[in-house]
Amino acid sequence: MSVTSLRYSHTEGHCNLKYVPASNTIVTCGADGEVRVYTDDDDSKSHLIGDEVYAVACTSENKLFVAPSGSNTIRAYTIGNGLKS
Repeated sequence: MSVTSLRYSHTEGHCNLKYVPASNTIVTCGADGEVRVYTDDDDSKSHLIGDEVYAVACTSENKLFVAPSGSNTIRAYTIGNGLKS
């Protein structure tokens, strides 16, 4: 996977980055409220989650846990052709 263009960056900065070996995927979250999912064969898929996303955690079963600001919650998603709650 080669990510060289600035178009891949979060506009307000990165908060966290995780690698998911089960799907060969990189997941980032940022202060712009987006979670981006990168695979080795296409551009990132961007998902607006909240005002700011502080942290992501991933499991080997392609489960993704996100901590967005303002909601005092942890949200769970499945990584597939996008994020599915």
